[in-house]
Amino acid sequence: MATVELTSENFESVVTGNDIVVVDFWAPWCGPCKSLGPVLEKLETDYAGRFILAKLDADKVPQIAGQLSQMLEEQGIHVARRTVAKYREALVRLTGQS
Repeated sequence: MATVELTSENFESVVTGNDIVVVDFWAPWCGPCKSLGPVLEKLETDYAGRFILAKLDADKVPQIAGQLSQMLEEQGIHVARRTVAKYREALVRLTGQS
């Protein structure tokens, strides 16, 4: 499946309507985001539809980005930068396939 751009209108259906969704929070001004985007897109290609890559532009949909950040913090989940190897490891665990 192609990369999906998350909006206020489709966020809930994309995130809850698929088994595995990797949400890429990004912004046009964010250097690390620009570096990570192509890596995630490559992983999506490598995993041939076994997960959905959903991109959320934090500048266009700040209310969703803020709500998710707060929810993750409240649950003690810390979002951190990850290496390509860590993303691959996580996808292997989630999909059961390497």
